[in-house]
Amino acid sequence: MERYASTVVKECLVGRNLQSSAKATLIRSFSDWAEELDASYCFAEGHCTFSMAPNATLADMESMCDSRFGGRHGWTNNFLSSLKKIMDMPSVFAGLVSVEEGFHTQRVTRVLSKMACAQGIFHCDVQYCRQTYCKDERFVAKYGHLLPKVKGHLI
Repeated sequence: MERYASTVVKECLVGRNLQSSAKATLIRSFSDWAEELDASYCFAEGHCTFSMAPNATLADMESMCDSRFGGRHGWTNNFLSSLKKIMDMPSVFAGLVSVEEGFHTQRVTRVLSKMACAQGIFHCDVQYCRQTYCKDERFVAKYGHLLPKVKGHLI
């Protein structure tokens, strides 16, 4: 996890090179099961159809997150409590995610997007998805059904 975070911070936030960050993040993937979670997250959150400038800034990201979550309040509040409630019910959580099949619903991925906004890396996530999993036919076939009916930037 530390390698992932340092890659995103160095390449995306400091270097402001979202494409380089996407490639470096994929190379530094921290485990095989993370690939399924990342890929399913990308599709479920609409990142594969998200229209965004390749050099989006932190200010652009804040605007994206405000639009997606109904203003700053929607992604800066204590949203982790809803994720904790789900995770505290193992039988429910097990039906929402698996290491073999990734995330099955936006109930969890939506919280992850809010976390990405709060961490200032939502735009990095979008570019990471678009440069990696969204182009991989194996993941398109496996998780394409998770794509929202509207384009990612319109959610």
